[in-house]
Amino acid sequence: MNRLGYALIGAGKPNIATSCHLPAAMQIPQWDVVLLMDVDLGVRTYAERCKVEWTNDFQEVLRRDDVHVVDICSPDWLHAEQVMMALEAGKHVICEKPLALSVASARMLADTAARLDRKLQIVTNYRYQYKWQQIKETIRTGKIGTPKMLRYSLQGRFFPYDAGSFYRKAESGGQFIHNGVHYMDLIGWLLDSEPETVSGRTLAHYPGEDRMETDNYMISQIRMRNGSLAVCELNMTMMEPEGFPTRERLSIVGDKGVIDFDNAKSSLVSFTGHGLRMQALTHDDSVAAYTSLFREYAESIVGASPQAVSADFSLRIFEACVGTILSAKTGKTIRLPIGGPDDKVWKA
Repeated sequence: MNRLGYALIGAGKPNIATSCHLPAAMQIPQWDVVLLMDVDLGVRTYAERCKVEWTNDFQEVLRRDDVHVVDICSPDWLHAEQVMMALEAGKHVICEKPLALSVASARMLADTAARLDRKLQIVTNYRYQYKWQQIKETIRTGKIGTPKMLRYSLQGRFFPYDAGSFYRKAESGGQFIHNGVHYMDLIGWLLDSEPETVSGRTLAHYPGEDRMETDNYMISQIRMRNGSLAVCELNMTMMEPEGFPTRERLSIVGDKGVIDFDNAKSSLVSFTGHGLRMQALTHDDSVAAYTSLFREYAESIVGASPQAVSADFSLRIFEACVGTILSAKTGKTIRLPIGGPDDKVWKA
């Protein structure tokens, strides 16, 4: 099979599906965008712009023989059910994070994909962003030697979800479940390893009246299987003016040098035995990152290349996020994989 029919779920209004996934999918040479789906009637508008078919019925997506790849951008609580249904209908599936809302569900999906020989992949667009590609290439050159320690920090306001939104509720798992997969995947990719243990602490600190049911400060200490250490910090406690830019920082210490990144600065800094090096950073193109991701994923389906991010690797990354919340609640270091059945363990 050289060409693949592609269907996008969640394409009914301005969101990540219509602003990033759809324009990226239109650029993939192995894909024919054949169908857009959303319960929102706005899906018709996007379909007409792209000159493709549309539906409000997810079952139609599953019935279509000309749909080979299903891209799921629905709300988090629908992911697990829709991914399972698509896999069982014989489709390859790429899904926005998180894959599910419990480790048990995520593991079942990964096992099902393997059993049915379907390609299941989580959207890991961070690693395709230009700044992280620059940092990865600096590591590949060997100029800082073997990375031994990494620290990633994201500081800003919590997302302005509408009152009553699922993402404000405890059952959502909070921002470290919703977005933590991005940060953990970035760490695993840069360190070329997967998490082995996690130890987490969280805090609820809402200086204003607006607040959610979940903690908005999380810090996770991660030991990777290759022996390196990482710290991941998500700080959404800031009482900053509306529109204040999010602060993102990353440092990597190797046995021959260091890398330092700060999005408030215009340069990526690396320091080695050969001296200080400044690399200019260009503005990231969000659609370009998704296009690169989709292209690699499509090539893995048609057999042109191995899958860049396996479902098993993404499962371990998700376990690290859940394990961080579980560690914060129990005060114990969590060893991965998380054993035994769990049902939204962050509520335990």
